Amino acid sequence: LRPNSFCFNSALVACAKSGRMSQAFGILREMDLLSQEGDANAKPTEHSYAAMLRACAAAGDPRTANMLMRRMERAGLPATAVHYGLAIHACSRGGELRKVFDLLNDMQGRGLQPDKHAFTTALAACAEANQLNRALSLVERMYFLEVQPDVATYNVLLQACDKMSRYETMYELIESMPKLGVEPNHVNYNTAIRALARAGQLHRVDALMERMHERGVAPNVSTYRAAINGTCDADNLDGALGYLGRMHAWGLAADGQIQYALLSTCSEEARARVEHILGARTADVLREFARRPRREGAPPFARGAPFARGRRGGGRALARGMGRGGRGAPRAAARREST
Repeated sequence: LRPNSFCFNSALVACAKSGRMSQAFGILREMDLLSQEGDANAKPTEHSYAAMLRACAAAGDPRTANMLMRRMERAGLPATAVHYGLAIHACSRGGELRKVFDLLNDMQGRGLQPDKHAFTTALAACAEANQLNRALSLVERMYFLEVQPDVATYNVLLQACDKMSRYETMYELIESMPKLGVEPNHVNYNTAIRALARAGQLHRVDALMERMHERGVAPNVSTYRAAINGTCDADNLDGALGYLGRMHAWGLAADGQIQYALLSTCSEEARARVEHILGARTADVLREFARRPRREGAPPFARGAPFARGRRGGGRALARGMGRGGRGAPRAAARREST
């Protein structure tokens, strides 16, 4: 009995998933040799290359992904939208923005339509490279090609605006989403609210919360956590306590992350008052966070947690307290902001 392409592909998938790319290439070479010797059943297929490209995407290896795409072409195997999507993912994760756009253009030149996932991956590459205007032009291209963006697409844009401190563009983007056929969800609103609160634009935070009520997406604990974390990032304790008061007025209780954010922001003089409002002692909050398991390789407080933006002196303040036993439309918006 001789293994066929199905058996080889299963081995390829196993090697690729475990990151053993040299062994995967060895299997691919063996398949090529057997097919050259006349064993048509061993010839690499589209699935063989898809398995390899999937591993490149997971590893963020654009060089190997591009080499595999060229090898497919030499073998006479036409790349599908799946292969292009995986190669785009690999180039995006590897920081090869120019190659991402080359692949998108090559897809269209071959009559293949980039899907929503391919565009969103390309947007993430633009965001990583601080190319917001290029990202906005990609969204316009999606609409032109009748590829409907979704909430994940727009959240990448909102995060890019945050990264580049383009707060007016961010606000206009989330306001324009319903008109462009995408209803913002809690994740979109929370992304914008935390960024705007951190930038001190509380009037826009309040306007977005009001809009959430109007559109039937009522602010929840995560929304108020975003507002409180944002104001705490800006060392605005009064603003944070204001959102805590509104939260209580709606019958929502502060969770551990909110308590941690407030207690890590307040001064020693304000600590007793904050602990009284929260009904929690600093030592208990710190002890609770110390017990929480973290993902392997994650920093003590991952992105999105209270210290993600480098809150000044928060950990030291908590430790001191404990030691004492204490307590088109898109691009138009960008152009207006840049002028």
